Amino acid sequence: MRNFFYPGRSVTYGLNGAIATSSAHASQVGLGILKSGGNAMDAAIAACAVQCVVDPMQTGIGGDCFALVSPKGSAEIDGLNGSGRAPSGLSADLLLEQGIDEISLTSPHAITTPGAIDAWVRLHEKYGSMEFADILAPAIDAAENGFVVTQRTSVDWQLATEKLLQNEAASALFLKNGEPPKAGTKWQLPKLAATLKAVAKSGRAAFYEAR
Repeated sequence: MRNFFYPGRSVTYGLNGAIATSSAHASQVGLGILKSGGNAMDAAIAACAVQCVVDPMQTGIGGDCFALVSPKGSAEIDGLNGSGRAPSGLSADLLLEQGIDEISLTSPHAITTPGAIDAWVRLHEKYGSMEFADILAPAIDAAENGFVVTQRTSVDWQLATEKLLQNEAASALFLKNGEPPKAGTKWQLPKLAATLKAVAKSGRAAFYEAR
Protein backbone atom coordinates (compact mmCIF):
# COMPACT_ATOMS: atom_id res chain seq x y z
CA MET A 1 0.00 0.00 0.00
CA ARG A 2 1.29 3.47 -0.90
CA ASN A 3 1.82 6.31 1.54
CA PHE A 4 -1.40 8.36 1.35
CA PHE A 5 0.32 11.46 2.74
CA TYR A 6 2.15 11.89 -0.58
CA PRO A 7 0.83 12.39 -4.11
CA GLY A 8 0.19 9.22 -6.05
CA ARG A 9 -2.42 6.95 -7.55
CA SER A 10 -4.53 4.59 -5.54
CA VAL A 11 -5.72 1.16 -6.62
CA THR A 12 -9.17 1.26 -8.21
CA TYR A 13 -11.77 -1.31 -7.22
CA GLY A 14 -15.08 -2.13 -8.87
CA LEU A 15 -17.91 -4.62 -8.58
CA ASN A 16 -19.11 -4.86 -12.17
CA GLY A 17 -16.21 -3.85 -14.37
CA ALA A 18 -13.49 -1.31 -15.04
CA ILE A 19 -12.03 0.47 -18.04
CA ALA A 20 -8.82 2.43 -18.50
CA THR A 21 -7.54 4.44 -21.47
CA SER A 22 -5.30 7.47 -21.85
CA SER A 23 -8.38 9.61 -22.60
CA ALA A 24 -11.10 10.50 -20.10
CA HIS A 25 -13.52 10.84 -23.03
CA ALA A 26 -12.78 7.33 -24.30
CA SER A 27 -13.00 5.83 -20.81
CA GLN A 28 -16.36 7.52 -20.21
CA VAL A 29 -17.69 6.12 -23.48
CA GLY A 30 -16.55 2.62 -22.58
CA LEU A 31 -18.15 2.88 -19.16
CA GLY A 32 -21.35 4.13 -20.76
CA ILE A 33 -21.42 1.09 -23.03
CA LEU A 34 -21.14 -1.20 -20.01
CA LYS A 35 -23.89 0.66 -18.17
CA SER A 36 -26.18 0.43 -21.18
CA GLY A 37 -25.89 -3.37 -21.24
CA GLY A 38 -22.94 -3.88 -23.56
CA ASN A 39 -20.24 -6.37 -22.70
CA ALA A 40 -16.50 -5.83 -22.22
CA MET A 41 -15.71 -6.25 -25.92
CA ASP A 42 -18.37 -3.74 -26.93
CA ALA A 43 -16.87 -1.27 -24.46
CA ALA A 44 -13.30 -1.92 -25.59
CA ILE A 45 -14.08 -1.36 -29.27
CA ALA A 46 -16.13 1.76 -28.54
CA ALA A 47 -13.41 3.25 -26.36
CA CYS A 48 -10.72 2.42 -28.91
CA ALA A 49 -12.73 4.03 -31.71
CA VAL A 50 -13.16 7.21 -29.67
CA GLN A 51 -9.46 7.18 -28.87
CA CYS A 52 -8.75 7.17 -32.61
CA VAL A 53 -10.74 10.41 -32.87
CA VAL A 54 -9.72 12.39 -29.81
CA ASP A 55 -6.04 11.40 -29.74
CA PRO A 56 -5.12 11.33 -33.46
CA MET A 57 -1.40 11.91 -32.93
CA GLN A 58 -1.11 8.67 -30.96
CA THR A 59 -3.56 6.28 -32.60
CA GLY A 60 -5.96 5.98 -35.50
CA ILE A 61 -7.88 3.73 -37.86
CA GLY A 62 -4.83 3.70 -40.12
CA GLY A 63 -3.00 1.63 -37.51
CA ASP A 64 -3.12 -1.85 -36.05
CA CYS A 65 -4.88 -3.63 -33.20
CA PHE A 66 -3.70 -6.33 -30.82
CA ALA A 67 -6.03 -8.00 -28.34
CA LEU A 68 -5.89 -10.52 -25.51
CA VAL A 69 -9.36 -11.75 -24.59
CA SER A 70 -10.46 -13.92 -21.69
CA PRO A 71 -13.98 -15.18 -22.48
CA LYS A 72 -16.41 -15.05 -19.57
CA GLY A 73 -16.18 -18.11 -17.38
CA SER A 74 -12.99 -19.35 -19.02
CA ALA A 75 -9.38 -19.38 -17.92
CA GLU A 76 -8.23 -19.50 -21.54
CA ILE A 77 -6.75 -16.44 -23.26
CA ASP A 78 -7.53 -15.78 -26.92
CA GLY A 79 -5.14 -13.54 -28.83
CA LEU A 80 -5.70 -11.56 -32.00
CA ASN A 81 -2.88 -10.11 -34.07
CA GLY A 82 -4.44 -7.26 -36.01
CA SER A 83 -1.20 -5.96 -37.49
CA GLY A 84 -1.27 -4.91 -41.11
CA ARG A 85 0.41 -6.88 -43.86
CA ALA A 86 3.07 -5.62 -46.21
CA PRO A 87 2.23 -5.54 -49.95
CA SER A 88 2.48 -9.03 -51.45
CA GLY A 89 4.52 -7.76 -54.38
CA LEU A 90 7.14 -6.04 -52.24
CA SER A 91 10.47 -7.70 -51.48
CA ALA A 92 13.91 -6.72 -50.27
CA ASP A 93 15.39 -7.60 -53.68
CA LEU A 94 12.88 -5.35 -55.46
CA LEU A 95 13.75 -2.42 -53.21
CA LEU A 96 17.48 -2.97 -53.65
CA GLU A 97 17.04 -3.04 -57.42
CA GLN A 98 15.49 0.43 -57.11
CA GLY A 99 18.45 1.68 -55.08
CA ILE A 100 16.52 1.65 -51.79
CA ASP A 101 18.62 0.16 -48.99
CA GLU A 102 17.00 2.00 -46.09
CA ILE A 103 13.34 2.64 -45.25
CA SER A 104 12.62 5.78 -43.25
CA LEU A 105 9.60 6.24 -41.00
CA THR A 106 7.96 8.54 -43.55
CA SER A 107 8.70 6.38 -46.58
CA PRO A 108 5.66 4.97 -48.44
CA HIS A 109 7.46 1.63 -48.33
CA ALA A 110 7.10 1.63 -44.53
CA ILE A 111 3.31 1.49 -44.77
CA THR A 112 1.36 -1.71 -44.20
CA THR A 113 -2.33 -2.36 -44.76
CA PRO A 114 -4.08 -1.01 -41.61
CA GLY A 115 -5.34 -3.86 -39.46
CA ALA A 116 -7.42 -2.01 -36.86
CA ILE A 117 -10.80 -1.97 -38.61
CA ASP A 118 -10.58 -5.63 -39.59
CA ALA A 119 -9.62 -6.52 -36.01
CA TRP A 120 -12.57 -4.59 -34.58
CA VAL A 121 -14.97 -6.39 -36.91
CA ARG A 122 -13.53 -9.81 -36.12
CA LEU A 123 -13.58 -9.18 -32.36
CA HIS A 124 -17.14 -7.92 -32.57
CA GLU A 125 -18.31 -10.90 -34.61
CA LYS A 126 -16.85 -13.32 -32.08
CA TYR A 127 -17.42 -11.56 -28.76
CA GLY A 128 -19.64 -8.50 -29.23
CA SER A 129 -23.25 -8.24 -28.11
CA MET A 130 -24.37 -4.81 -29.35
CA GLU A 131 -24.98 -3.62 -32.89
CA PHE A 132 -21.68 -2.55 -34.47
CA ALA A 133 -23.19 0.78 -35.53
CA ASP A 134 -24.17 1.55 -31.94
CA ILE A 135 -20.66 0.77 -30.76
CA LEU A 136 -19.12 3.23 -33.23
CA ALA A 137 -21.78 5.92 -32.65
CA PRO A 138 -19.86 7.79 -29.88
CA ALA A 139 -16.71 7.99 -32.03
CA ILE A 140 -18.75 9.23 -34.99
CA ASP A 141 -20.36 11.88 -32.79
CA ALA A 142 -16.98 13.08 -31.49
CA ALA A 143 -15.54 13.31 -34.99
CA GLU A 144 -18.59 14.98 -36.53
CA ASN A 145 -19.64 17.36 -33.75
CA GLY A 146 -16.26 17.98 -32.20
CA PHE A 147 -14.19 17.13 -29.14
CA VAL A 148 -12.02 19.15 -26.77
CA VAL A 149 -8.26 18.78 -27.22
CA THR A 150 -6.61 17.85 -23.92
CA GLN A 151 -3.30 19.20 -22.66
CA ARG A 152 -1.39 16.01 -23.39
CA THR A 153 -2.87 15.63 -26.85
CA SER A 154 -2.06 19.26 -27.65
CA VAL A 155 1.61 18.57 -26.85
CA ASP A 156 1.70 15.52 -29.14
CA TRP A 157 -0.07 17.55 -31.84
CA GLN A 158 2.51 20.31 -31.55
CA LEU A 159 5.36 17.81 -31.86
CA ALA A 160 3.79 16.42 -35.05
CA THR A 161 3.35 19.83 -36.72
CA GLU A 162 6.52 19.74 -38.79
CA LYS A 163 5.61 16.35 -40.23
CA LEU A 164 2.02 17.40 -40.91
CA LEU A 165 3.19 20.47 -42.80
CA GLN A 166 4.97 18.21 -45.28
CA ASN A 167 1.64 16.80 -46.48
CA GLU A 168 -1.13 19.00 -47.86
CA ALA A 169 -3.92 16.56 -47.04
CA ALA A 170 -2.72 16.03 -43.47
CA SER A 171 -2.32 19.77 -42.94
CA ALA A 172 -5.89 20.39 -44.08
CA LEU A 173 -7.21 17.85 -41.58
CA PHE A 174 -5.06 18.50 -38.55
CA LEU A 175 -3.84 22.10 -38.77
CA LYS A 176 -5.50 25.50 -38.99
CA ASN A 177 -3.49 28.18 -40.74
CA GLY A 178 -0.49 25.92 -40.31
CA GLU A 179 -0.90 25.69 -36.54
CA PRO A 180 -2.02 22.79 -34.31
CA PRO A 181 -4.90 23.28 -31.84
CA LYS A 182 -4.12 24.45 -28.32
CA ALA A 183 -5.40 22.66 -25.23
CA GLY A 184 -9.10 23.39 -24.72
CA THR A 185 -9.76 23.87 -28.44
CA LYS A 186 -12.82 22.23 -29.96
CA TRP A 187 -11.78 20.22 -33.02
CA GLN A 188 -13.80 18.36 -35.62
CA LEU A 189 -12.80 15.62 -38.06
CA PRO A 190 -15.74 15.36 -40.50
CA LYS A 191 -13.91 13.16 -43.00
CA LEU A 192 -13.06 10.67 -40.27
CA ALA A 193 -16.70 10.77 -39.19
CA ALA A 194 -17.76 9.92 -42.75
CA THR A 195 -15.36 6.97 -42.85
CA LEU A 196 -16.57 5.63 -39.51
CA LYS A 197 -20.17 5.99 -40.68
CA ALA A 198 -19.39 3.91 -43.73
CA VAL A 199 -17.73 1.23 -41.59
CA ALA A 200 -20.66 1.25 -39.16
CA LYS A 201 -23.01 0.62 -42.07
CA SER A 202 -21.04 -1.79 -44.26
CA GLY A 203 -18.31 -3.23 -42.03
CA ARG A 204 -14.79 -3.94 -43.18
CA ALA A 205 -15.77 -3.81 -46.89
CA ALA A 206 -16.36 -0.06 -46.61
CA PHE A 207 -12.79 0.48 -45.48
CA TYR A 208 -10.84 -2.08 -47.49
CA GLU A 209 -12.93 -2.38 -50.64
CA ALA A 210 -14.65 1.03 -50.76
CA ARG A 211 -18.05 -0.66 -50.79
